[in-house]
Amino acid sequence: MVRKELAKLPHGIFAARDPLDGDGLGGGPFEVCVKVTIEAERFVIDYTGSHPQVPGPINTTRTGTESRARAIFCAITAPHLQTNGGMFRPLEVRCPEGTVFTAKRPAPTSTYWESGGFAIDLVRKALAPHLPDRLPAGSFLSVCATILSARHPETDELARTDSSALETARPTTSPSKSPKGATPCACCATHSITRTAARGGFAAAKA
Repeated sequence: MVRKELAKLPHGIFAARDPLDGDGLGGGPFEVCVKVTIEAERFVIDYTGSHPQVPGPINTTRTGTESRARAIFCAITAPHLQTNGGMFRPLEVRCPEGTVFTAKRPAPTSTYWESGGFAIDLVRKALAPHLPDRLPAGSFLSVCATILSARHPETDELARTDSSALETARPTTSPSKSPKGATPCACCATHSITRTAARGGFAAAKA
């Protein structure tokens, strides 16, 4: 079914590039790019040439990038079909290691969606002029989340959005489920702070 849809698409090489505004630490802009090759039996998404991984947390991983490439591939070829492994046989995703799309340790990735969104939108930008009936306008390309922090009412310590936040500002009705010795991720700490603040304050961590 997907190959039948591929046959209906314009064949050729389509390219796009765009800048990531910044990494949250003052760096940027960072240019990212894509080259999409469509053939009768093959659909290649190539991010080669995109900026190397950066010090700020906007990097994403190869797994994340390939997931997004699959999402836009489905949207273009067969959004009406139930997703299955066979759908992706014509798809090939290329990108060298160590870019903002294929970051390697110890590159930070806690706000991976900032680059991950570009993995989809670059393909959309490259193909939208040629597939106006299959692709909508681009997205806003950011989650635009609100992250809250506050000071502990007894110690006056700042509750930060990292693993220490779960000790500094632990919710009274939702103790940590992490195994002994495990370190919660920054997102979990952020969610903990947000939920606790919404209930009207922070509870002192128990010894």
